[in-house]
Amino acid sequence: EIDTSDGRRVIIPNSSIFGAVIENTTYHRHRRVDVSVGTAYAADIDDTRATLERACRVVSQAVAEPKPSVDLVGLGSSSVDWSVRIWVRQADFGDAKQALIRAVKLELDRSGIEIPFPQLDIRMPTANQTTAKLAA
Repeated sequence: EIDTSDGRRVIIPNSSIFGAVIENTTYHRHRRVDVSVGTAYAADIDDTRATLERACRVVSQAVAEPKPSVDLVGLGSSSVDWSVRIWVRQADFGDAKQALIRAVKLELDRSGIEIPFPQLDIRMPTANQTTAKLAA
């Protein structure tokens, strides 16, 4: 029997446990909060990093050690991709995750750094362009 953090009791038969991986998210005193965010290609990399580091410092639940990290993780099709990570007490994980997401969004907004969203441009030829192509 396992009691979950959201107030549920889960009963797992022994046959389901043998040979299975069991993850205990409450074992360690501290837990890492990860937030992924994409920023516009037009945004300056160093300014973006500084902005995301500021977001980490805003979260009151963050512990001093291990230190927060802001890592450039990829160049996506429509964004420069970052991972923002802080460590918190295990009991503060849920609130800290919400606080970090909020801080990242607010700090990017304050700095004028866009969070892009995927876009698809569709160009439809005009009737004249279609006729010209067919005639050629």
